[in-house]
Amino acid sequence: MNSIERLFCPYCGFQLKIQKVLSEGIDANAIVKCECYRYPIIEGILILKKGSTVKNAVRLMERNELSKALINLIEVGPQGGDVIDHISLSLDQASHEMLGITTPFHRLWLIYKKMTSRPLLEKTTKLTFFAAIDSLKWKSWGNYLKFRFSSPDFVAALPLIHLIKQTHSTILDIGCGAGHSSFIIAKHIPEERIICADKTFINLYLAKKFFVKNASFICLDANNPLPFTNESFSSIFCLDAFHYVISKRLLAKEFKRTLKPDGILLLPHLHNSLTNIRRGMAVEALTPKRYVDLFDNLEVRLIPEDKVIENFLANDKIDLKEKTSEQELKNSHAIVLVASDNQRFFRVYQNIDIFPKETMKNLIINPIYKVREKRNYLHLTMRAFPRKLGETTDILLMKKYMPDTCVVEKNLITCIRNNRITSKEFKKIHDLMKKFILLCIPENYM
Repeated sequence: MNSIERLFCPYCGFQLKIQKVLSEGIDANAIVKCECYRYPIIEGILILKKGSTVKNAVRLMERNELSKALINLIEVGPQGGDVIDHISLSLDQASHEMLGITTPFHRLWLIYKKMTSRPLLEKTTKLTFFAAIDSLKWKSWGNYLKFRFSSPDFVAALPLIHLIKQTHSTILDIGCGAGHSSFIIAKHIPEERIICADKTFINLYLAKKFFVKNASFICLDANNPLPFTNESFSSIFCLDAFHYVISKRLLAKEFKRTLKPDGILLLPHLHNSLTNIRRGMAVEALTPKRYVDLFDNLEVRLIPEDKVIENFLANDKIDLKEKTSEQELKNSHAIVLVASDNQRFFRVYQNIDIFPKETMKNLIINPIYKVREKRNYLHLTMRAFPRKLGETTDILLMKKYMPDTCVVEKNLITCIRNNRITSKEFKKIHDLMKKFILLCIPENYM
């Protein structure tokens, strides 16, 4: 909490100050204020958003009703929950003002939220990420999160971690979602160097609970100025999120303002408005040229996502020296953007290894496969794709690096479980990890 007073309100621009501390430590609870508003820190997550849900959380925290404040903030849908919260609380406040009563709708909504989020609130190590997702009843979105570690947009981001490893200061993972990318980054740098930011509180809550508990967490709206001082970050990482932001020019300026002069900006999986594969999902996407225009005072490389994946998995490299032709970019359904003021980043990186031996802990067979045991072997068959992953381009791209069927030696899994990996097993395991048949996952993932 000592770092709070280095942050600024994204609305009035004045410094944040701690008003009241309810508990300290990694899961701190407190109220902070600026010149225009009061914001909660709950379970170690700072919320820098305005609205009736946040106001109500602060009121509950003042009465030391932390569990109620937490339930109030948890969205039970990826996007719809906070909308319903707003409608519910607005109706409730209006009825209080006019009639002095609580609306039945608001009472029922809170009961439903309490029932849905109950497994998340239990202080137990037994709860798994899969069970938490199931309790939130996210269905297709939940399946997408479960299988996130092997989706093409995620795979395209992996070689960029090699660039983050070369920086030596704080990293901002903005639009971090439930924390999958931060977890992989933290395999290569200390968690304490990572700031996870997302617009949705429940995403940050899941990231903290299951993926990177020692990182810092800020719930914010990226359409507003960022709350950080100038030149705060050596790396800014934003996976599959920038195209959803409405105020792109403002956010691009904020990225440049908060990035150190020798830092690097990484935007994997940008939707391309010229191909518009994901109709209805990225109506705010730009053309490749317009993405470059947003960062006109930085050196920029745009690379087709499928080319990044192919070079990484087949050749262990990423090429930031060569510039991609305009025509090739126009035909790309998704793009990777790398930008920096430092020319040293723009070269060919060879022998990239995102799966060193130290990452070979807590490995599992990718849950996207059904497993059938037969004597000394495990026979794997890929499941039908969840609807969220069911876009044709993603399926075709995924099948380039993940086989439909595979046979794995049972004794290899035994070696992993017993942490007895010889050089012979290391090569086999490494190959299975590069095909995303084996995954490195957090504890209590499934």
